[in-house]
Amino acid sequence: MNNPKISVIIPVYNGAKYINQCLDSLINQTLTDIEIICVNDGSTDNSPEILQQYSNKDKRIRIINQKNSGSAEARNRGIDISTGDYLSIVDCDDFFDLNMLESLYNHSVKYDTDITLCGARTFDDKTKVVKNINAIKFELLPDKEVFSSNDVEHHILQLCINWCWDKLYKTSFIKRNKIYFHDTQVHNDTFFATYSLIKSERISVLDKILCTYRINVDTSATARSKRMKYPLSFYEALIFLRGHLIKDNTFETFKKSFANFAMDIFYGYYKSVNVNFKCAFIENMGIKGFKRRDFIKFKYYMLYVILSHKPLIILSTVFLPFVIIIKKIIRFR
Repeated sequence: MNNPKISVIIPVYNGAKYINQCLDSLINQTLTDIEIICVNDGSTDNSPEILQQYSNKDKRIRIINQKNSGSAEARNRGIDISTGDYLSIVDCDDFFDLNMLESLYNHSVKYDTDITLCGARTFDDKTKVVKNINAIKFELLPDKEVFSSNDVEHHILQLCINWCWDKLYKTSFIKRNKIYFHDTQVHNDTFFATYSLIKSERISVLDKILCTYRINVDTSATARSKRMKYPLSFYEALIFLRGHLIKDNTFETFKKSFANFAMDIFYGYYKSVNVNFKCAFIENMGIKGFKRRDFIKFKYYMLYVILSHKPLIILSTVFLPFVIIIKKIIRFR
């Protein structure tokens, strides 16, 4: 296939339970001029056989086999060999409205975007409940159809949830700026999702819900265990992003948004790291001197205040477990 409109990249690792629904939602898209690059990341179940069956029936499906190297390496390999004008980077346990790619493509071409965002919903694999996600913060968007990161420099990283599967990327933009997935144990999509937004000069939102994110899958417990095993992956991702912004001489421009982003991620890991790490965090992030007005949420500001004062860090470390227990008791009652 020569120069399809969209290259869809799917990292696959032991996805046999869900890959059929994912592929069915892609091969039946109303936009047919696509390639589907499935990177089998050393699966040990029958995912490779399922992929081959689909490839035998649909020549738009390309299979790349590699030893288990992680989803970041799998996605990067897919990007390297992609030939489409645009990139859609999805997960093998999700599925998509049949008009998703056509809708995103038409919007992207019409407004010549680097990135187009769309709406999404969740599907609970245990309860089968479907819910819309508030993934795009419309109240933070500028009043224009197409905008750049500089139009929203103080909250560019707060405009949406920083994942990739509900976005369409212009391939030339991604490759020209050398935006790839950072190989960390956890948060390996953080750099790609955030740095692409910051580098983008043309971002637009298509206000339609077009894709479905599956939650409570069999791998959820494994993912939680991995987060506990590698609690500093979030720090690696933040340092990696900060390093690129410093190299680009744009860290000061996006510093406020970066500070909010750092507090947001750290909020979920506060109990997992030691006092010395907490004491050094603000300094290592390069985000000293912020005020209440600089933070979008009060809880980010409170965490920032705690991290800026060692006595508060020590007190919070001692009393936080009791606060959590009290909250649970009140909620139960």
